[in-house]
Amino acid sequence: MVSQLLLLLALTAEPNTATILVRRTAVTPAEANALMQKVTQRLAVPGLLEFSDSQRTLSTFALKDGTTCGGKPDCHAELGRQLQVGWLVLVSVSQIAQDQSLALELFNVGSEQVLERESLLLPKKGEVPTAMLDGFAARVSARVLPALVEPKKLDVPVVTTLLRPLETKPPVLPPPPPRSHAGGIVLGAVALAAIGAGVGLLVNGLNTQAKLSQGTPGEDGRIRSTLTGSQANAANESATLQLGLAAGAGAVGLALGITAVVVW
Repeated sequence: MVSQLLLLLALTAEPNTATILVRRTAVTPAEANALMQKVTQRLAVPGLLEFSDSQRTLSTFALKDGTTCGGKPDCHAELGRQLQVGWLVLVSVSQIAQDQSLALELFNVGSEQVLERESLLLPKKGEVPTAMLDGFAARVSARVLPALVEPKKLDVPVVTTLLRPLETKPPVLPPPPPRSHAGGIVLGAVALAAIGAGVGLLVNGLNTQAKLSQGTPGEDGRIRSTLTGSQANAANESATLQLGLAAGAGAVGLALGITAVVVW
């Protein structure tokens, strides 16, 4: 129940990550744009801005992508601020002979640093299988998810105290009330629940992936799965979702655990 609530908060939060094309080599603008749409659709990251929305925002600044930045971090950071996000997935598309490849980088807009990298060789021109993005998506989710569900700090009103004239005898003040640790206890319990949910999702995802490789050997020595094509696709999508949610729940648990220690 707690993990579902945390994931719901992440999914309903304002988008904080966007994908942007920063380099294309021997690829037409139309081909690069089609690949960007597929990468954005299949990158399972919470709080990811829709590609059409990011393109619409950039068009208001007479821009189509980040290829004019020339790889400069300050230029990428300015694009992130225009998109009003804290993270960018910088995408480079290359075509060398018959091979088409992608290079992905997770860029922190605030620090202007690249924190995660991934290089992919596409199995077929113009195709971006979801499974190829799973590892990178999990690492990105662990980075961006804590910021999406971080509790907001409440503004404490300033109390103005009127001073009375000095008296011969100072007033006797009551002892301060004992400090309550209820907030830290609640955050700690939620953190443990999130981590437990993440472990459960991770185990289920790994078991589902293991089933995809099971089968019986055929006459040609190859292992043939007992699953049909549609069953295998459904199992693969279920495993991908579970692993992504496991990474997100683990990151939330870690963030809330640290918060619980701070407020204790």
